[in-house]
Amino acid sequence: MKADALIPSLAAILGAALVASPAHASEPADAVRYPYVAALSRVSGADRVYFCAGTLVAPRWILTAAHCFHSRTGTQISSRNVYAAVGQDRLGAAGDEVQVEVDRIFVHPGYAPDTQANDIALVRLAGVAGPLVADTGGADPRAARALGFGS
Repeated sequence: MKADALIPSLAAILGAALVASPAHASEPADAVRYPYVAALSRVSGADRVYFCAGTLVAPRWILTAAHCFHSRTGTQISSRNVYAAVGQDRLGAAGDEVQVEVDRIFVHPGYAPDTQANDIALVRLAGVAGPLVADTGGADPRAARALGFGS
């Protein structure tokens, strides 16, 4: 299936989950319980900067937000020097050996940076990030949780 064909159905799943999510206090989410959480980073010189999170939905695919790949001026950012670390709960300890290079970024064609409409993207990895992917089939959107990396 083409990535462009996946975007509308994944957007519907994610949109339903986010709208229906109850408010929860912030709590640590360990990698054992949530092994499919992905941290996206850029490398510039010797520095690695984590900038967004996502969900591993297939061994080489991450679902994330389109705004992660747009500058403040609205220009789309390329996949060059972008990596994903999956199944990590301590990013400071996530070494180069767990980083998987990003091959391509598919931003929803209707994404509008000014309004954040259609704020969804798929990231194709250059290699397999892991066999443990989020199971969206039959999920109750009222029980959805928002996961990410705090400071």
